[in-house]
Amino acid sequence: MARPSRIFIVDDDSEIVVMMTTLLEAAGHKVRSTLVGELAIPQILEMRPQAVLVDLVMGGIDGYALARELKAQPNLGQTKLIMVSARSDKMWTDRAQEAGFAGFIAKPIDLAHFVSQVEALLSD
Repeated sequence: MARPSRIFIVDDDSEIVVMMTTLLEAAGHKVRSTLVGELAIPQILEMRPQAVLVDLVMGGIDGYALARELKAQPNLGQTKLIMVSARSDKMWTDRAQEAGFAGFIAKPIDLAHFVSQVEALLSD
């Protein structure tokens, strides 16, 4: 098992949030989340997680706009942003990298490998 990390999830699909939270907490990580991107920033600043998992398409603010907001926060310089999205063709993964995401995990998430994918991105 990797060293326990603080991980924040921003996704407007409650079932996905529950699934990711359950898997990550079972691996020993501390997880918080929100279903509303606009509410994420103050909660993320309070938690100061090692990673933020961000959905691309959400109502209101999208994953790219949220990434820009988070990248502008000096207290989050060491926080890794990981996009988790069903839009997984090369154009979207390239845009995620250009926006400063450390990695990309495709939906539907692979239950057997999700935690190891997140942990690998955290250790990079």
